[in-house]
Amino acid sequence: MNRTALNRNDGIQQIVGRERRGRVSHDDWSGDAFVNSRRRVNSAVMLLSSHRLACAMILLSLLVFMSACIMGDGGTSTHGHVLDESGKPIKGALVTLVSRGRKDERTSADDGSYEVGVIHAPVTPLGTLTASKAGYEQYEKKFNSRDELAPPVDIVLKRAVAPATAP
Repeated sequence: MNRTALNRNDGIQQIVGRERRGRVSHDDWSGDAFVNSRRRVNSAVMLLSSHRLACAMILLSLLVFMSACIMGDGGTSTHGHVLDESGKPIKGALVTLVSRGRKDERTSADDGSYEVGVIHAPVTPLGTLTASKAGYEQYEKKFNSRDELAPPVDIVLKRAVAPATAP
């Protein structure tokens, strides 16, 4: 038996100490001190294993939560086109998505296309989608589920009515 491996236990250390002083017999290695030391070693291994299991469970839970956020359960996004009332694309409209305290603003492209999205905790999204451009009335859509923002969401901006001037 490897005595250096067994030296980690108090009972074995006592036997090794007596052996160094010449007061130990072969029977000491097979007696109660050895059995008790093995029990203590086994208890320590079991305790260490339970701590490792707890750490592994916590790590697994954290990984599941993070993967849910990354896979889309923790975000809100949409895309579409910004159009005028005749269906022509509007370039340069400011499209804003606000959900759960997060905000994303994008400007529509030459073809009127836009894409906005925010990342938040994996909960039901609540928020507002807005679009604006000078000369048009502001568009606003409130939502409280992802289904209400299912892409594509085409935004139609109406021309602003100029106030009548007094003669």
